[in-house]
Amino acid sequence: MNKYLQIIGLLIALVLPATVRADDLANHVDLSPLRPIAVQQDQTMKTLDTFARQVITTVTGHGTLDGHEPVYTLLDMSFRPELYVDRNIIKISNVPAREGFQGLDWVDPQEAQRIPQEREIKSEIP
Repeated sequence: MNKYLQIIGLLIALVLPATVRADDLANHVDLSPLRPIAVQQDQTMKTLDTFARQVITTVTGHGTLDGHEPVYTLLDMSFRPELYVDRNIIKISNVPAREGFQGLDWVDPQEAQRIPQEREIKSEIP
């Protein structure tokens, strides 16, 4: 899988004009030729588009991140992980696990305060 992502990244790099800035990349990339590429996940074959949608939804709890399509986000996370490592994008559905993070020393105090607020908001929804 990692080999295929490297090949896809190389293809993207070859078709992009040299003047495109990294922060403007999403607006200049046509990923439609890559969407139907076959990807194997566990014992299942699926398109890259389906795989990306499932991964991004599983990680973030949403279908997109920053308004970018899932294929772009998946490839961007793969090739530029430094842009995502410090971001609060991982959805933790398990309430006891989420609450367990509050007691960890390495969790930012602001983040520790946000964790119970998510639970209170969800419990108020009928």
